[in-house]
Amino acid sequence: METFIEFYTIIFKELADIEIDNDTIKAISEDTVYNDEKFIFYDDVFEYIPLFSKDYKLGIVSDTWPSLERVFRSNNLRNYFSTFIMSSKLGVWKPDKLMFNTALNELNMKPDEVLFIDDSIKNVEGAMKLGIQSILMNRDNRINKENIDILSVNNLEELYILMNK
Repeated sequence: METFIEFYTIIFKELADIEIDNDTIKAISEDTVYNDEKFIFYDDVFEYIPLFSKDYKLGIVSDTWPSLERVFRSNNLRNYFSTFIMSSKLGVWKPDKLMFNTALNELNMKPDEVLFIDDSIKNVEGAMKLGIQSILMNRDNRINKENIDILSVNNLEELYILMNK
C-alpha cells in the first residue's frame, strides 16, 4: 500500500495539469492493492487448474505485486500451487533467471523436470535457455506466431489434451 501511495504521488506530481489530493491518491492505492474484483480469470482456470494439480506440482512465476497471492486465495485457487514467485519480492522481472531458479528451488525440481507456460515469447525463450521445457499461451491468438518455432496452445483445454497424449 505504501509503495503505491508513493508511486501515485510521484506520478501525479509529474502530471501538473491534474490536481489530485492525498485522499484521492490513497483511495486509488487502496483500490490497486485491495480490490480483488478487478482481477478476472479466464473461465477455464477454475476447471483445469484443479485437474492439473492432481497430477502435477504447480507454481506461479509472475511479474506482479504481493496482493496477487491474496487474489488467488479469495478465488479459491491458491491451494493448487506449491510456490508463488513474484517479481516484486525478488526485485527482478521475467525472464531473469533468478525468477525461474527460485521456483525450481522451491519446487525442488530440475529444469528438465519442469514445464513453463507463459503468454510472452521473451519469457518462454528465457525459460528455454535454462533448459526448461516451455509452451506459449496464446489466448485469443493475440500473438503472431509466424516464423516462431515455439509450441503454443490457445487455452488450458488444449494444454490438458496435449499433456495427456
